[in-house]
Amino acid sequence: MTQSYAQSLTVEEIEANAYAVYKRLRDEEPVAFVPVLNSWLVTKWDDVTRVTTETETFTAVDKEAPVVRHFGDPAIIHVDGAVHRELRKGIAPHYAAQKVADYIDRIVRPIARDCIAAFPEDGKVDLLADYFEPISALTLARTFGVMDADVETLRRWFHGLAMGAINFSRDPDLRRYESRD
Repeated sequence: MTQSYAQSLTVEEIEANAYAVYKRLRDEEPVAFVPVLNSWLVTKWDDVTRVTTETETFTAVDKEAPVVRHFGDPAIIHVDGAVHRELRKGIAPHYAAQKVADYIDRIVRPIARDCIAAFPEDGKVDLLADYFEPISALTLARTFGVMDADVETLRRWFHGLAMGAINFSRDPDLRRYESRD
């Protein structure tokens, strides 16, 4: 028996070119179970809308999701109903449209200026490591009121959280990032 495209996918293929994978899934298998992710992928807008709005038919609950294993249960993206609403209450005020608009001038631009000011005189930098990651990590920390964590600490936390949250294959090399400190 021949495997479908979704059944044959590997984590490496998805990580190498996720956009191409999603496009092919949209074209061939818009709603598909992907064994390597132990998850259903829904890749067309109308289907996504249905899945996210018909809560009596579909659930976000997945006790085996990497984010649940890493962050613990309940994880906001894998709970429904009252628990989800309660968890959102802690995050939503920080990301209301007007608040986010205020962050740009008050938080993001000063961090960006500081990153640029720290560039070496020869101008040779790794834009991801020296500009985008610090801006992202510091902005997120500052919007939640974490003012004294340095970039390296935040980067270590972010990488650990990200690796734990995406470790679908339960790769032991990635599990080392799952320690909580």
